[in-house]
Amino acid sequence: MIATGTLLVASTIGALLVLNVLAIGTAIRSELFERRQMVFQCLLILLLPFVGAVLVYLVTRDPYRKIGRGYQSGFGADGDGSIGGGPMDGSGHFGGGDH
Repeated sequence: MIATGTLLVASTIGALLVLNVLAIGTAIRSELFERRQMVFQCLLILLLPFVGAVLVYLVTRDPYRKIGRGYQSGFGADGDGSIGGGPMDGSGHFGGGDH
């Protein structure tokens, strides 16, 4: 019969392996990292199993993640990532004179 302590250790190791595999897959699929950065992210995951996986998740997560009924962005009330206001017509410039 398997001891309770052995089962707990085996399940913890299994959970960490699954977490590492998911984090490495996330780092590889991410477009945020260059090849060299991706290799370092994968090494971080392997050397620091739980901490490395959480760090990769935090770095690669989508800033426009779905929360409740709407989406939350990082900045601005418009949800477009901007900090300040701008033209309401979406033209990208304020107009009103030649500069």
